[in-house]
Amino acid sequence: MLLRANRIIIPITLLIVASVAHAASEHPMRFIDDTAEGEYNVLCPIVIESEGELRLGFDATDTGDISWLSIANGAAAFHRLSGGAEQRIGDTASVGLTGVSQLTLQRRDDRVRAIVGDQLVLDVPWDAPLGGSIGVSSSGRYVASKPAIQPVDPPMVTDDFTRDAANMGDWETSGGSFANTMVEAAGAEAALSSNPFSMHVQAEDEAAVATTGYWFWDSYRVSLNVRPVEAPEVELRAWVQDDANYLALRWQAGDAQLPGARRLVLVRDGAEQVLDEAPGGYLPGEWYRLELQVTPGHVAGLIDRERVLEARTPAFAQGAVGLAVAAGDAFFDDLFVAPADYRGDWPVRINPIFLADEIMTREEVFVPSGFWRGGDAAGEYWHWGEFFHDARVTIPAELLAEGLGVLLKSDGDAAAGYRVDLTGAEGQLAIALARNGTEVATESVAIDAGEALVVEFADGAVEVAQGDRTLWRHVDPQPLAGRLVALLGAPERAVNEVTVLSEHFRDYVFDRSPTDWFAGRGTWGVNTRWPCQPGWTFYGGAGDESPQVWSKHIYHGDFVLEWFGAIQSDNINRIRYVRPSDINTTICGDGRTPGSGYSFLFGGWNNTKTAILRNGEVVAETDEALLGDVNARDLADHRGWTRIRIEKFGNQIRMYHAKELVLEYTDPDPLPDGRLGMWSFHNEPVVGRLRLWYTQEGAPSVVRKPEPRLTELEPTPRPAEAAAIFDDFEAGVGEWQPVNDAAVLLELDAQNAASGRASLRVTNQEDGGPFAVAAVTTPFSLEDWPQLSFDYRLSPGAEVSLYLLISRRWYAVTLTGAQAPWDNVPVIGVVSDARADGQWRHTTVDLLAGLREANPALSNAVVSQVVISPPWESYALCGVGGNVYGTSYWIDNFRIGPAG
Repeated sequence: MLLRANRIIIPITLLIVASVAHAASEHPMRFIDDTAEGEYNVLCPIVIESEGELRLGFDATDTGDISWLSIANGAAAFHRLSGGAEQRIGDTASVGLTGVSQLTLQRRDDRVRAIVGDQLVLDVPWDAPLGGSIGVSSSGRYVASKPAIQPVDPPMVTDDFTRDAANMGDWETSGGSFANTMVEAAGAEAALSSNPFSMHVQAEDEAAVATTGYWFWDSYRVSLNVRPVEAPEVELRAWVQDDANYLALRWQAGDAQLPGARRLVLVRDGAEQVLDEAPGGYLPGEWYRLELQVTPGHVAGLIDRERVLEARTPAFAQGAVGLAVAAGDAFFDDLFVAPADYRGDWPVRINPIFLADEIMTREEVFVPSGFWRGGDAAGEYWHWGEFFHDARVTIPAELLAEGLGVLLKSDGDAAAGYRVDLTGAEGQLAIALARNGTEVATESVAIDAGEALVVEFADGAVEVAQGDRTLWRHVDPQPLAGRLVALLGAPERAVNEVTVLSEHFRDYVFDRSPTDWFAGRGTWGVNTRWPCQPGWTFYGGAGDESPQVWSKHIYHGDFVLEWFGAIQSDNINRIRYVRPSDINTTICGDGRTPGSGYSFLFGGWNNTKTAILRNGEVVAETDEALLGDVNARDLADHRGWTRIRIEKFGNQIRMYHAKELVLEYTDPDPLPDGRLGMWSFHNEPVVGRLRLWYTQEGAPSVVRKPEPRLTELEPTPRPAEAAAIFDDFEAGVGEWQPVNDAAVLLELDAQNAASGRASLRVTNQEDGGPFAVAAVTTPFSLEDWPQLSFDYRLSPGAEVSLYLLISRRWYAVTLTGAQAPWDNVPVIGVVSDARADGQWRHTTVDLLAGLREANPALSNAVVSQVVISPPWESYALCGVGGNVYGTSYWIDNFRIGPAG
């Protein structure tokens, strides 16, 4: 029976069967005809009044052996009769419930539990084999009705909500509205998407609640991804009995230090009890992973894979799963239910069309063979991963008959490491282990001929296992330190069939919501890559000149990051890509700007060079590794992917492109650990796949941007009769104002003035960004007012220049911002002594003379705007090399007018 939102209660009915006096007891045990194979639950309606006893028997055999649960005079205990000897198993527990209730016995392979009503009473390890008859007996004023048997299989459920909008599948909903929604990218097709659907939940007049699963689920982990939008609170539920009885992980929106924002809540008959709580609200708009891990008597709450809450409770001990939104709306995705001890995660799901695509196959984006490279000898294949701790190699049974070797903890030499040679035949597996070329152990073990084999190194031991059975194990008191894995003597097809996993490995194909990542700039989600074929959608960023995505986790120590990147095509005026460049990566970053940490710019500077930057400064560069011709007729680069690999080993930093070493840098003063980031510049980046092998992962967090202050100064139009433009900021700001709502703060600063009482201070309130201010918005003739002069003070890191819009074209007067040759902005003035050193300086520029030199044919020049901003082609817009949060400059005595 599938539990929706109603508690399962079996009515009390008297058991009318033949009473059999079993050798186990003085009480006549009434047995039912049904038996169960494997694990099961027994449900038995009961009445407990005054004095008496009831017994629920199980595992009864023809030889007279039997086990039973006894509830007598307010106490419960398990007993066993075996070989004529009776003994109590485990402790005695009190049962305070009286009246009509329900007794549940959970019989598992290694333990037995008793639940009376909704309370776990006993949980006892059990070493007797499963199987046998089930019966009941009662005496006094205790009544036991006919038991029912429910076979129980470990739960294994996934749901990605890929179905019609109104099709809720196995979910039962109440309150609010529920709809499976396609990605927002225009023209997207579900069949061509990495992750096309999620479920949108909108609470309306009452809370929106959805439930799925079975009443008999007991020990499991349930995770669900959520992106709260307007929801002030979201909730994941476990052990759901009905809408008024459940266990919940409840999370509130709010400040990162908001007290009690994270809670484990027990709800019984509508009354709430907080079992555990911790500070830390969520930032709406980001994806998060909520998870509950429940075993009878214990519950843990996880957010983004980090355990944050924990409690013990005897409540419920079984039930379905659910979600709830009390108000507002949220998106949910990627339900995953598995046994509590399940090792692993949601299995990577790759779109079959991606696997069949010729270019994606050739470039090894999604095919399993992309993890391997050929070695020196026939049948030798090395894995691209670096396994800093454990490594788990899974080998299909079909490969064992031919025999092969697995090399673990190697340094790259086929003779180094642990070599495990395996040969399977007729249900037997021959194992031979060599350590650095010297044989140290051999063994022959029985195996299931049709089941995959796992060879693993972890915690100083080499182990061979099948399913949940350890077949053989060897402990090395001096474990090897190598990090590479290889196959030796393997058939060619092995590279498409053998997988290598690790607890320190992440593989993102973005088939699931990106809960390990947060948007630093722009909007990140499933996005179009080729507007000419909008059906194809992948994870990517848009909506900013430098879309940036960051890892929620800080990565400590050594790691390897490998990703397949691209940029969205433009398709403007029949040009596929207007500015093909910048498939960029940052490591050891602060999660705010790629100007922190080490950044790797592939095809940067308008695809003229590739470089490694340290805190925004170039430390290694080349012009020999660049983006291909994405505008070529053959479409290969247009449809292809750029494979970038970054290695950080100690103070050694290496960058690879298409498996070839491009740049390396040895840092004499290594930067501290930090976050990973992917980004671009004047393009919309796309991430096809990302793989990460790491030493240590820190706790997850989202870096929050400070809320910008609004400029309170009001600009005033220039009077028509003005003899010149002159702003001394003694009584106002003239026409000065932020451009297009840029995150810029304008203030009159009475503490810093070149002369008089005040100057204008302009402060950047984000890392990078436009940092743009309009100084003049009323047109004027440059013939009449050719001279510019002003006092200025630039704080360290300020990268700005002054720009004039003349006849719909921009012209530059450079300060600390350098114009790139490809930006098509003529320079009509250079402030040669400009320095970002915090000192006041004065400059005068003959604008008309500069304009005539730059554009002799232009006459009657009318300036419609004057703007101060960083150059359009400067990486300062990305927060690299300058203009980080808090950067300021000061202007005083700003004048444009007649010469003199």
